[in-house]
Amino acid sequence: MSQTYFQGVHHICMKVDDIQQSIDFYTSKLGYALRLKWDGGAMLKSPDGTHLEFFPVDEEKGYAHVAYVCTDVDAAYADLLKSGCTSVSAPESLTIPSEPGLPVRIAFVRDPAGNKIELFKEM
Repeated sequence: MSQTYFQGVHHICMKVDDIQQSIDFYTSKLGYALRLKWDGGAMLKSPDGTHLEFFPVDEEKGYAHVAYVCTDVDAAYADLLKSGCTSVSAPESLTIPSEPGLPVRIAFVRDPAGNKIELFKEM
């Protein structure tokens, strides 16, 4: 890749049995603060600015993906596909349904080893 679109890790997503229990543990024991909570998910922020995201367990349990902050999700997605990644979902704009809502641009790919990567930009 001649241009880098990546600025670092935004969040790590974990699939958990009990979202509130995970919120309580990470806020009381590891110093995270609740940033967003919505029906079926939550996002916490650490003192250094990185985030954890929680979703309920489905076919995945544990770490589901790592999300990277991108300056241009669409261009990064296209470059990664050219370099051997496979598409999980094409770029889309959506709003995380919380109060207040968080508008984002996201896409998902799998790296050559099969790990799921989220391309993430807050709008």
